Amino acid sequence: MKRFITIALLSCLLSFPVAAAVLFSNGEPDLSAGAVASNFGHDPEYEYQSADDFYLAAPSTISQVRWWGIYQGSNVPLEPDVFTLRIFADAGGLPSVIPIFEEQVSRVRRQKTGSLSGGYDVYEYNASLRPHLELPAGTYWISIVEDVDVEELGVAWLWSLSSNTEGNHAYRFVDNTTWAAQHSFTLAFEIKGTAKNN
Repeated sequence: MKRFITIALLSCLLSFPVAAAVLFSNGEPDLSAGAVASNFGHDPEYEYQSADDFYLAAPSTISQVRWWGIYQGSNVPLEPDVFTLRIFADAGGLPSVIPIFEEQVSRVRRQKTGSLSGGYDVYEYNASLRPHLELPAGTYWISIVEDVDVEELGVAWLWSLSSNTEGNHAYRFVDNTTWAAQHSFTLAFEIKGTAKNN
């Protein structure tokens, strides 16, 4: 009987999923710093994609991403949000033109943080990658873009700036074009998953 219980417990432990750990944190929002646009826009006046770099110290499997943002204009969340999450290889200190991973995130857990930035409610977002993304150690870039007709709806989604003072921001106005770096600010996000042991 004891042997059966031991085997049953071992079976449960083996089948239980390993909790995702924080592989990289770029810091939580700096409420006094504001946020930067990251929208497809559907209008040249509003198209602006943002990206920030992150580093994996070991080969890793990315399973979740956490980030923060605001809804400039109406201060009313989109129903639903339509986020496209992309991972880019590093190309000489900027994201490559074409992503190595892209997913239109259909299920995003969004919750109000209770904090304000520039008079707007700050929201926290969590999304799981399907499928998970396996990457070697190294430097990469993440871009999270909302797909919203800014002019029609009167709201633009902005990605919260980070309290972290070290990092790199890149931007571009048109999809599938080269990125540029002009600003020294960084974006608020975390990369979660599991790292392979050496």
